[in-house]
Amino acid sequence: IIIGQEFHEEYCFDASTAQLITMSTNVYKNDPLFDTSIFFKELISNASDALDKYRYTLICDGIDLEQTNPDLKIQIITDHINNRLIIRDNGIGMTKEDLISSLSICRATRGCVQFMTAIMKPMTFGFYSVYCVADKVMVRTKQDDDIQYLWECNMDENENEDGDGAGDGQKYSIKSEINSLYQLERGTEIILSLKKDATEYSERDTIKSLSEQNFLQFVAYPVYLKRA
Repeated sequence: IIIGQEFHEEYCFDASTAQLITMSTNVYKNDPLFDTSIFFKELISNASDALDKYRYTLICDGIDLEQTNPDLKIQIITDHINNRLIIRDNGIGMTKEDLISSLSICRATRGCVQFMTAIMKPMTFGFYSVYCVADKVMVRTKQDDDIQYLWECNMDENENEDGDGAGDGQKYSIKSEINSLYQLERGTEIILSLKKDATEYSERDTIKSLSEQNFLQFVAYPVYLKRA
C-alpha cells in the first residue's frame, strides 16, 4: 500500500468538457421528453467494464477464478431520505490519473462537441449524462495497490449568475482518503445527490423497474438492489 500525505486538489474542466457538462445539465430544461434514465445505463455499463478489467487482470496473473471466487458484483443503493443514488462495484478501481483522464477530460474535439450540441442525443453524453439528474457527483475509488481517492463536482458551486451551470470556471476536486474511516476494499462507488426534479431515482421501485429492462441481460455479473 502506498503511504503518503493527505491532499485535496482543485481543478478546472477544460472548455470542451465544461460545454458538454452544461449541455447535459440543461438538456432536460430544453426537452421535457428527454429520457434522463440514460445515465443509469451508462453507470451500470461502466461498472460492468470495471469488473471485466479486474477479472482480466486476475486471469493474466494466472489466478484460478473458480477456486478464488472473487465475488465480482454491482450494488445499487437507493437513499430516498437523503435524495441520493449510489452505484458501487468491486472492479479494478481507478488511480488519480484515471480520475482526471476518464471523468474530467472530454476526448471529443471542438467540432464533435458542436455536433453533439446540434443533435442533442442522450447517448453522446457518456458519463456526463449524470448531470442530467444530479447537482453533486462524488466518485470514491480504490485499486488494490493504491490509496483511496474521492473525486467531487458540485454543480451548485459551478453555476453562473444565470443559474444554468454554464460558468467558465467549472471545477472539480480530487482528494486522498488515507485516514478515512470508510474504506473500499477495492472498486468504485458513485454517489449522486439528485436534483429536485429527479427524486424518483432515489426510489427503490423506480430503480427496480429500470434494472429489469432488457439492457441488464448483457451484464455478466450479479446486480444487487438495496435501500440505504
